Amino acid sequence: ATLPPHFGVRLDPDHPCGAAVDLSLALDAAEGGAALDLTLETGEHRATAVLADDFESGLAGWTVETPLGASPWIPTTARAASPTTSAYAADVATASDTRLVRDLGVLPPGARLRFRHLMDSEDGFDGGVLEIAVDGGAFFDAGDRIVKGGYTATIGTSYGSTLAGRPAWSGYSSTWRDVEVDLADLAGRAVAVRFRFATDRAVGDDGWYLDDVALESVEVVCEDARACVADEDCDDGDPCTADACDPTLGCTHALPPPPPEVAGLRVALVDPATGTVRLSWDAAPDADVYHLYRAAERDLSDLVRVVEGISDTSTLDAAEVAAGGVLHYLVGAEGCGGTAAP
Repeated sequence: ATLPPHFGVRLDPDHPCGAAVDLSLALDAAEGGAALDLTLETGEHRATAVLADDFESGLAGWTVETPLGASPWIPTTARAASPTTSAYAADVATASDTRLVRDLGVLPPGARLRFRHLMDSEDGFDGGVLEIAVDGGAFFDAGDRIVKGGYTATIGTSYGSTLAGRPAWSGYSSTWRDVEVDLADLAGRAVAVRFRFATDRAVGDDGWYLDDVALESVEVVCEDARACVADEDCDDGDPCTADACDPTLGCTHALPPPPPEVAGLRVALVDPATGTVRLSWDAAPDADVYHLYRAAERDLSDLVRVVEGISDTSTLDAAEVAAGGVLHYLVGAEGCGGTAAP
């Protein structure tokens, strides 16, 4: 379908709530074309907190296991995402393996684990992973469930790390990173999580900091577009749209067409010494702002926007032009419905 510059997408009211929509957009222009594939989420994701731990009470509620070495997880105030305390595992120059374990209990529907972390370790040799256990079973890697902030390296196999050959978080992150883990398919099952940090027998560094661990129940809510009685029920808060209640489709939010081409462009020389000119033009219906373009070539091949967002119907421009030279000016109007060709 051919669409105006600004457009909306309306789904069938029976489209499954939360199911993504794949779109393919193609742009055709005189200068060439472009294509873009998009995946749009549907519905509003509403999260309810089930567990939240910022480690301000230390490691209460957690279990620390250190089967190798003598550097367990500890609370620290050296670095924290919020407010002052985080959990910390040191990157020592000897082989070590320490685990921070939390029983999350039976997971709610739409379960999602979130946390923030800062890694400062020997890149590719010392690092951390997230592991989970289900219904009391063995722990296994949760990397394929990470939907944001995934692993950054693979641990080397040369110096005896217990995570050798595994993808992990490793190296240096100058800022706190956000991680999200999708556990929705485990709703109704008992789950434990384990943050595991391992070092090899060589070079050490600072370590791994963990903060703001949260378990949420995420519900996807879709409002029925057909649930309206009057136009007033359909106000979307956008001053550009014409909101209406259709008895079949429900709420509709139509955008106006782009403003027409600007007419009546006039040029007056203001200062011969600087080449400053004043340009003015007739107001275009439905235009909110105007943009001024300038070109030196007759075919406008070097056309550039020189002034943008003009709220009035006139503006000044100062441009150097060689003796006998000519400048070409164009004005384009922009409104809720898009931008008109200059």
